[in-house]
Amino acid sequence: MIAAGDDLLPVSVLLDLGGALGSLDLRASLPRVLEVLAEAFEAPAGMISLLDDTGTLRVEASYGLSPQAAGRARFVAGQGITGRVVQSGKPIVVPRASEEPLFLDRTGTARQARARRKELSFLCVPLIVDGRPVGTLALTVPFRADRPFERDIRMLQVASHMVGQALKVASLVAADRQRLVDENLQLRQELGQRYDLPNVIGTSRPMQEVYERVAQAAPAQTTVLIRGESGTGKELIAHAIHFRSNRSEGPFVKISCGALPEALM
Repeated sequence: MIAAGDDLLPVSVLLDLGGALGSLDLRASLPRVLEVLAEAFEAPAGMISLLDDTGTLRVEASYGLSPQAAGRARFVAGQGITGRVVQSGKPIVVPRASEEPLFLDRTGTARQARARRKELSFLCVPLIVDGRPVGTLALTVPFRADRPFERDIRMLQVASHMVGQALKVASLVAADRQRLVDENLQLRQELGQRYDLPNVIGTSRPMQEVYERVAQAAPAQTTVLIRGESGTGKELIAHAIHFRSNRSEGPFVKISCGALPEALM
């Protein structure tokens, strides 16, 4: 809980936020972020929404909302309070949610509060990554006439900055991981093309027999002995067998038998 005289988020809250956002699995840590903020602001509900590829804001994590309610909270830029925040990149405070026509209440939180004769306020700040809004962080808090909304928004902006930095790091890590996967796939494809049988030079009858034996040996779980003079392409044939076998995803390990002691042969 935030004390009345606080101007910044308490150190304990910052530590809890930092601990949550330090997880490698950011999607799993965002609900914990909302839990920490809900406890600090005494908020019955909160949500983190992110823009998808179609430009629609969808709830990525929520607190105090059912999955059905969170699923209804979808907005496009400029739609409702949440859509306006992501469009403008500026925070918005709705002191009395029941009196604001732009507050669409798609989660039903304000409607439920009115049924209990209670009023709620809505705080929404943008999540900024590389200078552009990519989502929003919102809390629904109990209305108080003396509530310091400017202070609350400043505090929420600190939290949103931390979330934005975590989103950026997660995006960079994901992009780097995908780059490595793509490079690995490309290398495997290049190696497969290089060592595939059509790329082995030779059309004579003896070479045709070699190709047939490679095709027979590749799927078998057996040891294959390849003999031939130096420079005749034994390693190339070994590669062809490996890339046609069910072990092609594993490494190809070559050992120079000439370097092994005679006692081991």
